[in-house]
Amino acid sequence: MFRGQYARWLYPLVGVAFAASISVVLIQLQSPLSRLIALASGAVVAAIVGSAIARREDQLRSLGSVDQLTGLHNRRYFEECLEREVRHAQRHGEPLALLVIDLDHLKAINDQMGHHAGDAAICVVADALRKTCRAADLPARWGGDEFVVLAPHTNAEQAEALVQRISAAVPAQSAANNRAPRTRSRTAPPEVTASVGFAIASPDQPSSLWPASLFAAADRAMYRKKSGPRRITGPLLEIPRPKEPPPSVDAPHPAGGPARR
Repeated sequence: MFRGQYARWLYPLVGVAFAASISVVLIQLQSPLSRLIALASGAVVAAIVGSAIARREDQLRSLGSVDQLTGLHNRRYFEECLEREVRHAQRHGEPLALLVIDLDHLKAINDQMGHHAGDAAICVVADALRKTCRAADLPARWGGDEFVVLAPHTNAEQAEALVQRISAAVPAQSAANNRAPRTRSRTAPPEVTASVGFAIASPDQPSSLWPASLFAAADRAMYRKKSGPRRITGPLLEIPRPKEPPPSVDAPHPAGGPARR
């Protein structure tokens, strides 16, 4: 029997060829019933082909929006959602929180334990986000050792509570992963920690309703925590205004977020 990616395409093609051959035979019989059956067979063939094409398109679309290491959504998908949610927050006057999470000491982990351990540490953060974030939240891998979470309908107090849960969940997930059966390629460091900062897009602060400014504020909040005492860092009081005024509700927004540091 055929397996894997070949089976997904071979079996539908065999079915199509079989149905098409039956249709040809029935048409040659030239009876009304035979032609009716032939038309039905043709409809079945079209449905099989259309279904196979649709499934393949869904697979390709999913691959384009998912980070292959962690299984979280990737940066491109997150940026699209960030622009949409910022417009929604602006239109409906609702708060929106953006969290930036940075895995601590990834370079040291790679240097001392190998890149397999670095990959395992990245997966620890991803697992913690999946278990900690709420159903409405969108966690994603921004790139390298950095992750992001988009939290709709979330004010500063709620965002701080989410940050606390994530900060506690990462080392707990590290311990859980290391207790589970594993191969060397998935061995994580003894304890993984992460620095978390957040910023709020609020209708009361028009300058925050701009994806790049919102991301920059959350990113700086995260780096303040990473460079200072180990405490939760909230949104900056002053979010720098963009060079241009915030666009109208229906105007397009630029890509969300500055280049990786």
